[in-house]
Amino acid sequence: MKLFSAVLTWGAWQDIEKHSLSNGFLALSAGLGLALCISEKRAGMAVLAAILPGLVLLTLGRLTCGGIGRGDGWFFVVSGFYLNLWENVWLLVSGLMLCGIYSLVLAVLLAAQGRSVRRLRLPFIPFLLPVGLWLSFFS
Repeated sequence: MKLFSAVLTWGAWQDIEKHSLSNGFLALSAGLGLALCISEKRAGMAVLAAILPGLVLLTLGRLTCGGIGRGDGWFFVVSGFYLNLWENVWLLVSGLMLCGIYSLVLAVLLAAQGRSVRRLRLPFIPFLLPVGLWLSFFS
C-alpha cells in the first residue's frame, strides 16, 4: 500500500504541474500495480471489479466530450491494481466531495471579486491525497 502512496503523490504533482498525467507515468504505475497483484495473488475478478470506477469515469468522460479528464479515468483504472473495489470507490467519492467543497468556496470568492469561473478547470488527483494517504498507511 505504501507503493500506492508514492504513485498517488507523483500523480497529484503531475496533475498540479501539467494539468494532465503522462502516459509514461500511467504505464509505469499500471505495470507496478499489476506486478503487485501477481505477487499478492489477487483474483482476476477482484482486480477487474476494482478498476470499474476508472472504466466508468472513462465512459463518462467520453459521453461528456472531455468533461471528465481521461487522465482521471485512467488513474482510477491504475488505482484498482493497488486498492480493492470499495477502497477505490471511497477514494473517488471522497475526492469528489473535497473537490466540490473547494470548488464551491473558490467560486464564491471569485464571484465576489467579479471574476468568471465558467472556464475554470481544477486538477482532480490532488484532492485524492488525504484519503489516499490514509488508505495507504492506516488500512
